[in-house]
Amino acid sequence: FRDAYNELFFSYSSNPETGKPFQSNVGLSMFVDFLNYSAINFNASIIPFKGYDYNEPRVEGRYFRSIRYYYFNGGFSSDSRKPLRFNIHLEFGDFIEKRDGKSYGLYPNIRYRFNDKLSFRYDFRFNNDTYNFGFVEVLPSDSIIFGGRKLITFENKLGIQYIFKNDMSLKISARHYMNTGKYLHYYNLEQNGELTPNINYNSNNNFSSNYFNIDIVYSWMFAPGSLLTISYKNAVETERDIFNNNLSKNFKQTLNSPQTNSLSIKLICYLDYLNVKKLTKKGKI
Repeated sequence: FRDAYNELFFSYSSNPETGKPFQSNVGLSMFVDFLNYSAINFNASIIPFKGYDYNEPRVEGRYFRSIRYYYFNGGFSSDSRKPLRFNIHLEFGDFIEKRDGKSYGLYPNIRYRFNDKLSFRYDFRFNNDTYNFGFVEVLPSDSIIFGGRKLITFENKLGIQYIFKNDMSLKISARHYMNTGKYLHYYNLEQNGELTPNINYNSNNNFSSNYFNIDIVYSWMFAPGSLLTISYKNAVETERDIFNNNLSKNFKQTLNSPQTNSLSIKLICYLDYLNVKKLTKKGKI
């Protein structure tokens, strides 16, 4: 091995006002860098004790008794010195009480360096959270509704960078992010933070969110500490009240939606006070 480390950790935090535990975590982290400059990593953790979340209910003084779970992930990355570099990251998690709530994740990326000036990168992200607990709404009766939902996330990112010289570069990036959710069950949040089934609530809270943007950024450091940046951004955002996990269909609908275009120019100039003072005394300013 060129480099390696192992870490065992434990953390515990509590609410200073109520004394109730907020979150606990115990886990293992490992990393190995091989002689050929490729590397692997592995992480595992478990939430061993009950925790109380004061943020998710959205109502002051109320809390949600979060569900305990375990989680692990691992990844591999190739030699970054070579023109072609790739990484892959896998993850898995599940509840250890109440019900199955398996979560799967896949995160590969690839980078290719054509030469010292031009490089290309592609990142992909997929996550399937089969059962996720979360806030839905507060009813007029002050009842807080939670939901058990299936969440699917896709993300695609493309990037190209061209370096004209050491102080001048151009970056072009495109990103499509899709997150869609389907509610499977609804619950009442009780005063003690526990959830009880609610069979009468039947509102539609399914959603499909899409975000697409293209960014073009030109940067020129024309003097030490002085920078000129010209940015163009094209952005599209859509929200629908349906569950739609078809990536290509979501992408086509997003491209056909209204777009926002913006152009910004930022100039930062660094002035040396002592030089300015000298020039002022000589009458040149």
